[in-house]
Amino acid sequence: MEQMFHIDSFILHKESTADDIKHTTLFDSTDIKNAMRKVATFIGEIDPLSPLNSGFHIVSFPLIDRFSDLPCPELTEDENEEIYKIVMLGTSEPFGSKLLDMDEDILTMSSTSALEVVVARTVKGKDSEYLPEPYKPLYIG
Repeated sequence: MEQMFHIDSFILHKESTADDIKHTTLFDSTDIKNAMRKVATFIGEIDPLSPLNSGFHIVSFPLIDRFSDLPCPELTEDENEEIYKIVMLGTSEPFGSKLLDMDEDILTMSSTSALEVVVARTVKGKDSEYLPEPYKPLYIG
């Protein structure tokens, strides 16, 4: 694994007065060597009788020791409005924040992996069209 590979994470939000997109750092740049060591140890020490030893499984390994609170959304009239995006970049480039301003084609050529999560307002759980009928009585009010 490349020594400089790290993960940078940002919150992207539109400025209320313009179409400009600003970004703030969600948490400090993270070296993933420690997490990859945990993965290697986990795989190397897995019990041969464990159900995890065969088939396909997703296992999660934390990259950071502390969590960050996400910004509180501002109230708006539009219930389906995108509030902000969380972007995580896995890259060897020294300044992940500069990658946010690059064209998507150039970003692809830089061997950078990007995960983008859109945070949007949704209807209350009890009002959701996707809530199965048996669960509706579990919601108060």
